[in-house]
Amino acid sequence: MEGYAVLMFCFAGCLFIYAGILAKSKNPKLIPRHDVAEMKDKKLYTEKVAKATALAALAPLASALVARITDAALPSLLALAGGFALTLWLGTRLANRR
Repeated sequence: MEGYAVLMFCFAGCLFIYAGILAKSKNPKLIPRHDVAEMKDKKLYTEKVAKATALAALAPLASALVARITDAALPSLLALAGGFALTLWLGTRLANRR
């Protein structure tokens, strides 16, 4: 499980870096398929995507921490799946807020 934990830490780190770049630049062209999204305020849209991305990075981070604590695969995968479900719910609530 050591390799899995390192991979999840790296994946979470990349997501956090991407969210930071989005939040700092506020450039919607850095978002894949930005031309399809309907947005009135491009900077606000980019900030919301950055926050949702940072939230989504918490799921692999939690899974990596569980993998480091235990050697079993099932708790790590449950933490990953549960974390993504929780961050998806929180991200949609965050996106619908003004």
